[in-house]
Amino acid sequence: WDKSYAGGLTLDGAVNATLVLDPGKVYIVDGNLKLKNGASIAVSGTFGAAVVYVKGDVTIDDGSKINLGGRPSNLQINLLPTSGKFDMLGNSQGVFLLASDNANVTLDTGEIFGAIISDKVTMKNTAKLHYDKTVRTVSVAGSSQWVIKSIGQSTIVNTPPPPPGPPPG
Repeated sequence: WDKSYAGGLTLDGAVNATLVLDPGKVYIVDGNLKLKNGASIAVSGTFGAAVVYVKGDVTIDDGSKINLGGRPSNLQINLLPTSGKFDMLGNSQGVFLLASDNANVTLDTGEIFGAIISDKVTMKNTAKLHYDKTVRTVSVAGSSQWVIKSIGQSTIVNTPPPPPGPPPG
């Protein structure tokens, strides 16, 4: 790896915290990753992907931004098997590819442009996921060599009650 953050990493926008990652580099967060109060992560270029491995939980909250203005293929966030959750809350936004073997992924008023590979994704309130077809052939770094070949969607259908029958008579 190129850079390691022992004990986790917290970025607080109240102190103008911005972490700039270089494409083609690998970053390890050895603990939890937390962004709050409008903090941001940016990728400095457009050729190659910055790859982030997180050993703990991830919380992106309070209008924080990840790779806005970038391409989803330029940032891969990989949750290692020790990660329990990924929460994107509080109108936070991101442009990235997220891969997780077993973490619970929750978007609650958060918005992602890119893709999520996970066994469980929960979307609440005004959460949005904009699947970007440009990542469908991206090889995802991690414990497996995943390649996105297709995407499915769950649809909730509210079936109206049947029309009333003829009047009794």
